[in-house]
Amino acid sequence: MVADGFEEGEYFTTITWGQGDKNYDETHQVTKTYKFDTQDKLDAFLWGVNAGVGWSDYEVKEVSGEG
Repeated sequence: MVADGFEEGEYFTTITWGQGDKNYDETHQVTKTYKFDTQDKLDAFLWGVNAGVGWSDYEVKEVSGEG
């Protein structure tokens, strides 16, 4: 199944930045969708996001592609 606005062969993730930070409320959260042309690029991006745990709070809303 391909999400609205995306084509077959495109990979994406939607992340809300700012989750859990005591200094921010919902009005300071930013939701952004990142699009990649390969599964490897998506995986590398998500690896980098996960490596940043501790200095950046976030919540992954959805991820396309292969698990």
